Amino acid sequence: MGSAIEDDDNTTTDESESEWEEQNDAPHSDLPLPFIHLPALPLPSLLGCRNCNKHGFAALAELELQLHIRQVNDTLHSICFTLVNKAVLFHTKVHHTSNQSANTPTCGKVH
Repeated sequence: MGSAIEDDDNTTTDESESEWEEQNDAPHSDLPLPFIHLPALPLPSLLGCRNCNKHGFAALAELELQLHIRQVNDTLHSICFTLVNKAVLFHTKVHHTSNQSANTPTCGKVH
């Protein structure tokens, strides 16, 4: 098979696919699924703003920028939520303990 790609262990993709299909045909197979390596998908930011504009990828670069902004907003929201949760735990659990022996285990819940 001339179009088959060989892996590091000298098996071809056709052989790997047939092994994978055999494993999936068995209803209760204990064999792990083969590792499939997916190459990284190049995004427009990899090219830079000037190259994106030069090659007509400006719209894609803008979409990627919006994606990054949304991901940052999601991360900030998660951080805020975690901090509020810790503040509530501290206020309700740790703040009301009067001695060190009771304070130590409850501080562990906040961290």
